[in-house]
Amino acid sequence: MSIPLPSLGQKYQDHFPIGFLIQSQDVANAPQVITQHSSMVTVQLYFRNIHPEENTYNFTTPDALIDFAYNNGIQIRGHSLIGGDNPINYADWLWVDENENGNEVTREVLIQRMRDHIHTVVGRYQGKVACWDVVNEATSDLTAFYNPTDRWREIIGIEYVDLAFQFAHEADPDALLFYNEYNIDWNPFKRLNAYNFVQGLLERNVPIHGIGLQGRWLNGVTSVGQLLYTIDLFSALGLQVQITELDMSVYPGIGFLYPGWVAPIETFTEEMAHAQAETYDRLFEGYRSRSDSITGIIFWGIRDEDSWLRYYFADRLDWPLLFEGGYQPKYAFWAVADF
Repeated sequence: MSIPLPSLGQKYQDHFPIGFLIQSQDVANAPQVITQHSSMVTVQLYFRNIHPEENTYNFTTPDALIDFAYNNGIQIRGHSLIGGDNPINYADWLWVDENENGNEVTREVLIQRMRDHIHTVVGRYQGKVACWDVVNEATSDLTAFYNPTDRWREIIGIEYVDLAFQFAHEADPDALLFYNEYNIDWNPFKRLNAYNFVQGLLERNVPIHGIGLQGRWLNGVTSVGQLLYTIDLFSALGLQVQITELDMSVYPGIGFLYPGWVAPIETFTEEMAHAQAETYDRLFEGYRSRSDSITGIIFWGIRDEDSWLRYYFADRLDWPLLFEGGYQPKYAFWAVADF
């Protein structure tokens, strides 16, 4: 006899909206998991996937996911309009001169392309998508203030961030607009970079409403004190705080960052599962203590088999989420739900 699962959305209704990044296979195979547990979901709208050619858009997948969530009364986050420096986020045409002569695109043309893209995407989902990650991962980890490989900044200048928020606000004045970043939950140097960066946006009256803390954690490793300090720091600026891409790798710090330094883990052991649950428990105790500042928490996927950590590092398994296999709950689920 199976034990009925408590609804995460209902358990956290007095704290903050909670849910998952949803993908097509989730809606096809386990729609009830989404509707039972989610009061908020994220839908990916990466530039390359929905805008493969300059005058061609493909909204088939996000349309289906957004309609599913909207029709079920679930709040929706859109991720992300301008998404960091990873080349998989963009089609090659974006950076090429409009005359197709092979030269790099001019600043003026790239700004116009950004405006057209943001107006098209945000405008399409006006009234359905409640908040957007407008810009993702613009600050550096260690050595420089800005991400050193950011082509938007190289061509337009750092004011591309101001413009992106301006264009998103024009397209949907009611949408909440977020700057999204990784490692600022615990990395003091990057947190300071991001804080100064966001403070500058506010001083220039850029229409930003919140900060997204991605929430990439490691099994057994949490800096809850640093996390709470980060939440308080950005909340003091008058910003909403959302945890936007939460997961928990089973690899230790050095093994996560440098996969070749440790042997791949082939089995998710009972000991690992309990340790992961204990770490999630500590995290969520901290999150709940900041319910007055946090306005949403999103796990970056529902089940381990679909996690980005299963394909980002070649030939390496990982088990970072709350469900596994046929959408069966792990100990981690119960750690989050049982309080």
